[in-house]
Amino acid sequence: MMVSRLINNRGSLADQPRPVAEQIRGNTPTIRQVINVTASIAGKDKPAAIKMAKQQSLMWVQKRVGKLTETAWSFEDFEHLIPGCSAAAVTIKRENIDYWVVRCDDPDKKVAGRTWTTEITVALKDNQATFGLRLMATGRGDLSDFIPSVPGIVRQVSENPGLVRIGRTISDLPWIIKDNDSLNEMLDLIEDSKRKNPVYVVSLNEYEDDPKTASIDVFDIAKRCIGIAHIVVVPGELTYGISDRFGKMFSVYRGAVRTYKTGFNLDEDTPFTHPIALPETIKQWEGGGADGFVAMLARNAASESLARIDHEKDLPSFSKVKQHAIEMRRETAVDDELLNLAYQEIEEKGKQSAEWEGMALEEEEKRKDVEHTKKELESRLYWLQKRNDDLETKIKEITNKSTDHDTPIPESLDELGDWTNKYLAGRIIMAGRALRSAKGAVFDDVGLVYKALLLLANEYREKMLGKGQEAFDKKLEELGLGCSATFAGGLAGEQGDTYFLKHEGRKRELNMHLKYGNAHNESRCMRVYFFWDEERSLAVVGSLPAHLRTRAT
Repeated sequence: MMVSRLINNRGSLADQPRPVAEQIRGNTPTIRQVINVTASIAGKDKPAAIKMAKQQSLMWVQKRVGKLTETAWSFEDFEHLIPGCSAAAVTIKRENIDYWVVRCDDPDKKVAGRTWTTEITVALKDNQATFGLRLMATGRGDLSDFIPSVPGIVRQVSENPGLVRIGRTISDLPWIIKDNDSLNEMLDLIEDSKRKNPVYVVSLNEYEDDPKTASIDVFDIAKRCIGIAHIVVVPGELTYGISDRFGKMFSVYRGAVRTYKTGFNLDEDTPFTHPIALPETIKQWEGGGADGFVAMLARNAASESLARIDHEKDLPSFSKVKQHAIEMRRETAVDDELLNLAYQEIEEKGKQSAEWEGMALEEEEKRKDVEHTKKELESRLYWLQKRNDDLETKIKEITNKSTDHDTPIPESLDELGDWTNKYLAGRIIMAGRALRSAKGAVFDDVGLVYKALLLLANEYREKMLGKGQEAFDKKLEELGLGCSATFAGGLAGEQGDTYFLKHEGRKRELNMHLKYGNAHNESRCMRVYFFWDEERSLAVVGSLPAHLRTRAT
């Protein structure tokens, strides 16, 4: 009836879907997923640890919904419904599985119409004890105007019986590095491919070792992000160890704060993949300086916690578990119980459908926001790049010299990362793998490596933008370089990933190289492997200065 009226009141079929969608959107509360936490429960006596985790969870729920029944404290299925808030639990028990999940709905004390839903999972399977938490916000207003904070139940369970993730005890205190051994543990954690949460490394100034002198409140961020981020404080004198292992471009020191995202890979990442904030930047951060910066870190950690969870495998929802429990009971039910179970199953599927619809609306809004932000940033980047190119062209016309004519040429490749960022930013990208490959290089003519990069940033880029094939050829001849494709056809694939680089989520082939000298003498041979990024209009350098191995070499 409603749809019929909407159609009859509109002039064209093209206009019909929008009012229907708006009507549905108006009637359906939006459900926003806020935080997910998964961890192993500590303790050798797993049944005892599981019991303690369940008791801690029920005590936390009881403070929000009132006194629970004996059935609840026996860890059986229950429903606790009172005006304004509610709680329920469902259990699945089999031979080697004990899966218990409790759900608590708690209205926001400050924002009318907003409800916080917390689902806590405690499971034992094959003597592996697991704790999980999902926090969601439900409402019809703006569900983004808050700073995420992990519910206190995570801290309670982390204290007793204890929580562990990839070998580290979860705590609401920052991890303060004391010596080189603990520093190496931190660096191993950053490189661990199984890591699902960001590592926030807060460096102290040189000769400082008191975490209270940090540029942010490390104790506040550790409480906010317990279970969803690793908060680490590194004294000034130990920060050199980060540079020794990761290189200066991926290091953090002198009071700066760096986010090491998941999937850290020195060969594929650029320094910008793992953003760093200097103390001066943090002081001026939008939204309250250091407090605003901490809020940003908390939001990012919460968002990452959602992206790294497999709901089907790691954290099934309360509704899904309850539906599964109903299906199990139906298999053994007698005729008199089947009708009641059918009603329960229909009701649960309706709730699950409404939950999915609410989440779908939220995801659609988030997708639109991300798409809008992306287009805005791309437009701004294009405008800034064009303005920069126009200014460089004017400088050339006025001075009859390149903007890089007085760019200093370092005597060592150790300065490669800093030099590239300072002088060639926006004109080439130096992949982390290229910076790594430059370490320990034996090529004699260091200056030629830097001049080859200037060539890519200037004459090659101009050529690719259709402005100067002749200038590019002339510069190649002047430097004694050649420029050609690395392979013909599909031969690159025969070398594994040697000639490929992951760039902005895509696998790209290093299909071009600048070359100098004979491949059989590394001290007199140089190769700069790169590809052209059409969207950014610049070259991406993946390896230098050594010759990459092939089956022939």
